[in-house]
Amino acid sequence: MLKLNIVNRPSWKKNQTRDYKKLWLDKNENPDIYLSNKIKSIIQKIPSYSIFGYPNLNFIYEKLSSIFKIQKKNLLICNGSDGGIRATFDCFVKQSDKVLIPSPTFAMYDVYAKLFKTRLINFKYLLKNDKFIFDINNFIQVIKKKRPKLICLANPDSPSGTVIKKNEILQIIKTAKKIKCIVLIDEAYYPFCNITLKDEVNKYTNLIVVRSLSKSWALAGLRIGFILSNKKIIKYMTSSKPMYEIGGLQTYILANLISKKYYLDVKKSVKDLNESKKKFVSLLNKLNKVKYIDTQSNFIHVQLGKNRKKIVKEIKKFAYIRDSQSKILKKYSRITITRYKFLKKIFNIIKKNYE
Repeated sequence: MLKLNIVNRPSWKKNQTRDYKKLWLDKNENPDIYLSNKIKSIIQKIPSYSIFGYPNLNFIYEKLSSIFKIQKKNLLICNGSDGGIRATFDCFVKQSDKVLIPSPTFAMYDVYAKLFKTRLINFKYLLKNDKFIFDINNFIQVIKKKRPKLICLANPDSPSGTVIKKNEILQIIKTAKKIKCIVLIDEAYYPFCNITLKDEVNKYTNLIVVRSLSKSWALAGLRIGFILSNKKIIKYMTSSKPMYEIGGLQTYILANLISKKYYLDVKKSVKDLNESKKKFVSLLNKLNKVKYIDTQSNFIHVQLGKNRKKIVKEIKKFAYIRDSQSKILKKYSRITITRYKFLKKIFNIIKKNYE
């Protein structure tokens, strides 16, 4: 009988349909109304050739190259940042190789590590005084001792929201290079946090950066991301890519959407959401007793106290939030950042019911 490597993972078949009339604050999407209306205006004009014809991606590469100020030879479009992570595993690890990741982190690292039958090494974040701590010195020692083939770091990370300083990431890359280890930096939440390794991809032969248009760009449903690396790695990864990186609908929408103006709109959206979070944090600080974990991402973790179930029930009348999390975050509920008037409404519910 054929032996199958079946990996247990969350099933989309169990996902509940979300009411579009409510706020979606549970999956770190960007619900910016202005961006959504711009996207809607493009969708309404979709021509039939974007469906019956094969996509031409050259224009998209040129646009991405221009906006992000990086050469086309350093770019590879993929199916969300998740597609870039999968492609990295495809190209650079084999069975029994060691893969080093922080914990907790993006769930798909663990899934792909198991799928490719690698030996996974979890480096646990420390949670101290409502703040996650990444011990760079211990992490470097783990690299030297365990000698992994691949290191995956989401920066900022999710679900923790932890940020690793750029000089620390460079230290990791340099240490990994000595043992011929690839370092993947997942910048899905850029530019909510402005730390980036984009300008380092031609300096280090072992560096891969993946980005997504799902978060700040408000395009989660299109599943578009891209890989940034040196031309040798991009050429190698291109040799194993699908025939077409993304489909015709995605190509048409992105071709008509992506521009310097829209990029400025994205940056304004990010700035507004970050300001909303600052105001929300300020309100939480006034209560004193409420504990929270702030992040440099588009979400925040809040302890809702003894009346947690009651508070969540009240919030869920108009918004979805993430109330079931990993063990280290089990006392916290995660709220995706939205416009301040809605965050203030959530705060008022917390304030009224907190014990």
